[in-house]
Amino acid sequence: MQSSLDLASRNSMRPRVLAATTLASMMPGPLYYCDIGALGGIDNPVIDMLRNQHVIRVIGCEPNEEECQRLRIAHPNDIYLPFIISDEDGERDLYVTRFKACSSCLKPDTEYLATMSYAPLFQIASVSRMPAKRFDSLISSGTVPTPDFVNWTYRATNWLS
Repeated sequence: MQSSLDLASRNSMRPRVLAATTLASMMPGPLYYCDIGALGGIDNPVIDMLRNQHVIRVIGCEPNEEECQRLRIAHPNDIYLPFIISDEDGERDLYVTRFKACSSCLKPDTEYLATMSYAPLFQIASVSRMPAKRFDSLISSGTVPTPDFVNWTYRATNWLS
């Protein structure tokens, strides 16, 4: 019998897969994993494994309509929505940066970034007015189920009551 420490020392992914599989076998229905800013999709082999076993479904929010459509085609059992998640329903400016994964409703702080080697990634390429939704509005309208996990890459306040 191998301990978790033995498994982790040889392959850090194996204990995660075992834990995820065990958890998944005890769940009565699918778990919902929400990816706010879903550009590029999920790069997590455990989530992919659980998705392939129909144990987890992804709710992806990606304001780039083309990317949102690509993700819908690639993962037809998941839910992808072309919205910015915000503190209010309506529209928000999206600062699209040279490196699209750095795009945000927050304008890049160019003064702070000026000394960083990666500052060019945050240069604003365009500004687009995009539809924005509160996540609790999406839940209460029945557009999405309540997620079990939320992946958000930066701290946001007041987006879910």
